Amino acid sequence: MASTSEQWIHMVGIAGAGMSGLARVLSEQGLKITGSDLQADSVAAKFEQLGIAIYQGHCSSNLGEGVDLLVISSAIPQDNVEVKAAKEKNIPVLKRGQMLAKLVNTKKCIAVAGAHGKTTTTSMIYTTLADCGMDPSFIVGGELQGSKLNAKSGAGDFFVAEADESDASFLEIKPYIAVVTNIEDDHLDYYKSFENIKNAFEQFLKQVDPQGFAVLYGGDECNLQLKQKIPGRIILYGEKQSYDYSLREWKADGMGSIFKAYRQGEFLGDIELSVPGKHNAFNALAAIAVALESAANINDIKRALKKFSGARRRFQVIGSKAEITIVDDYAHHPTEIKATIAAARAFHKGRVIVVFQPHRYSRTSILGKQLGEAFINADKVIFTDVYSAGEQIIPGVSGETVYKAACAIGCKARYMPSLLEIENYLLEKSEKNDLIITMGAGDIWKLGQSVLNNINESVLR
Repeated sequence: MASTSEQWIHMVGIAGAGMSGLARVLSEQGLKITGSDLQADSVAAKFEQLGIAIYQGHCSSNLGEGVDLLVISSAIPQDNVEVKAAKEKNIPVLKRGQMLAKLVNTKKCIAVAGAHGKTTTTSMIYTTLADCGMDPSFIVGGELQGSKLNAKSGAGDFFVAEADESDASFLEIKPYIAVVTNIEDDHLDYYKSFENIKNAFEQFLKQVDPQGFAVLYGGDECNLQLKQKIPGRIILYGEKQSYDYSLREWKADGMGSIFKAYRQGEFLGDIELSVPGKHNAFNALAAIAVALESAANINDIKRALKKFSGARRRFQVIGSKAEITIVDDYAHHPTEIKATIAAARAFHKGRVIVVFQPHRYSRTSILGKQLGEAFINADKVIFTDVYSAGEQIIPGVSGETVYKAACAIGCKARYMPSLLEIENYLLEKSEKNDLIITMGAGDIWKLGQSVLNNINESVLR
């Protein structure tokens, strides 16, 4: 890695989606990588193939003599034993976002930021550029379905990265191309106000290389406001024909969709996608804009987007049995929830049943009402308890908070704190042609596979 002199990097919390991707790319670039995690088993086999030693749990002895740099995930506190040991040994400590920036800033970085759609849009851009022969590097917060990769060091000029705004670490990145999907009032536990979030995105866009450009979703009012404040080249994409890139005649096509794409009024062709939902058509339009402006061929782009099968936990089909389909989705914010249910409705004619696990007490406290109301178009929704993500419990805040908000607007809802209780309920009450979506950013994904394994075809109605 050209911009750093470190040869041995130890990573605390290495099993996380962002950290594991960093570890892979750094290892592929020739650095010695070791790491530790409470969930080390989940990545041990994968990292063993890369020659990366993983320690189960955290201990000061995990820092071998000769470690040059410690990198920590956002979940690791400063009083962690390995962090304290590094400080005692005068080993520099970087947060994941800082290390990501050091890595991606060595190339022409295509940084994808926004409240929703980052992972899918980043994955689409990477897949498209790779299929167009550009061999980009990439890091994304979820595995690509099919390859199961979440990162790769390529030989090309571009580095495609998901830029996480949750703790403002994306401001360390100096993009060549910046993509902003949308801006919403999430992560208020960090930013304290929506105005601070908008200011952070403004700073992010002002850091774009003068030779590069920004790609903004025009359907977002905050993006349109920012366009007036950013001095560099801005490309708008969305539904309006006045935008630089626009789409028309979107329609669902099985579990995918098809639409007509235009650049400044010029017809580019019919775009076929294998992932559902109009929101994914807009994500694809962003990928088209980035690829075409980077000199890719439209026919190669169309072929790549049709092949794209999605990212793990983004409307991921777990399987079907006895005419019941199980899908898992990462949606945990009201806008994402509505988009996922709309995508299901666009192609599925039977019942749509959602099992939702609220993510973080702080988010549930702030957005509880909006979260509950987002499920109005589901046939049935079951709420389980909050996945804390390491946060302290907030008295009076639970999955029941969201359940009550859903009931207040007429949702057919139930509150079941136990995943086992939910599984038994689904196995007893599910019917043929049901689509069951497990939804949330925690460990709710485990439920879908268990339900699928235990469906008894003989007792289904």
